[in-house]
Amino acid sequence: MARSPTSNIVTNMGTRYAIVGEPVALEAGEEWLRKINNFTYTVHDEHGNTIGSGTIADRYEPLAVVRWLRDQLVKTGHELEPGQILSLGSVGVQRQLKEGSPRGGPAYQPAEFILSYHGLAESAASVVVRLKR
Repeated sequence: MARSPTSNIVTNMGTRYAIVGEPVALEAGEEWLRKINNFTYTVHDEHGNTIGSGTIADRYEPLAVVRWLRDQLVKTGHELEPGQILSLGSVGVQRQLKEGSPRGGPAYQPAEFILSYHGLAESAASVVVRLKR
């Protein structure tokens, strides 16, 4: 089931911290549209064990969210400007970080995890997330 741009924004509103890595230079054209709509990701724990993976194609089309955001801003008299950062939601494996979370099940115990994106650049782009407990 495809998620709507609205559901992605509502989901992202619950995210309190953002992670920004090195920018990936994009170019207009069908090749980049395909890359953006089909990149994959892998999540590893601090010991290199895979704890999840997936593809953006199973979640949503990022440019559909950008277009929706643009249209909503235009309706309110605002415009996107070069250099602004758009947060389109989180990609990865959701894990509760504390015991007793409404999600149930055991809390994620390691102090960090690594989220790697594949298919946007020649090599994977990775972000290390360290949890302050």
